[in-house]
Amino acid sequence: MLAAPYLGTDMADEIETLIVWTTVFATSLSFLIILFQALLTLRTYRIHMGYLRKGDYSFIPGGGTVAGRKKLRYDLTDTSGFVGFQVGYSFVGFFFIFIIAELLMVLIWYHWTRPKRI
Repeated sequence: MLAAPYLGTDMADEIETLIVWTTVFATSLSFLIILFQALLTLRTYRIHMGYLRKGDYSFIPGGGTVAGRKKLRYDLTDTSGFVGFQVGYSFVGFFFIFIIAELLMVLIWYHWTRPKRI
């Protein structure tokens, strides 16, 4: 049992159930949000690669000028570090979403189960 033994078995079982279900909900919600964000990133990447293959550099700052195109070649190779940052920020974002969803579920549970005043 996860709860303290002095609470009684009914209350301890209720708290254990709360912890399990809020954790499952928070993990699922966090995973779905991060997955959705990753899919949006991949869609945007695909669209931008199509523009680059067609020779359209207008969506890149400075990409429309000749000097901008020379600099663009170096900028595109320097962005290889972006993937590492994207993975790191997604990992941190997963935990932030998880903590917020967990706290929200506990507050909802408390609101529904607290004794009502007459």
